[in-house]
Amino acid sequence: MANQMKFTGVVKVITPKESGDKNGKAWEKQSIVIEEVADKYPQSVLVEAFNKTEEVAKIEVGDTVDVLFNVSAKEYNGRYFGSNGLWKFDNIVKAVKGDIPF
Repeated sequence: MANQMKFTGVVKVITPKESGDKNGKAWEKQSIVIEEVADKYPQSVLVEAFNKTEEVAKIEVGDTVDVLFNVSAKEYNGRYFGSNGLWKFDNIVKAVKGDIPF
């Protein structure tokens, strides 16, 4: 897909699941914030995981990941709204838990 983006950083926030039902179809959504680590002024990106619980289950706060997502915009009543829809996580490096023994 031509509008796919890739962003590398550390998982800062994973929101609780939101769920609902629309026209008899159940849905789940979570938002994930990824912050880059190599820059003096780090940038962040928020991606929305819509019905992608298996992808979100792969990561935890503190993990370093490549996130691949699709950028889109929709018009509603003359206003435009953008979103970053999660496609998948790649190159997951798990965060080290606990203290490092000496």
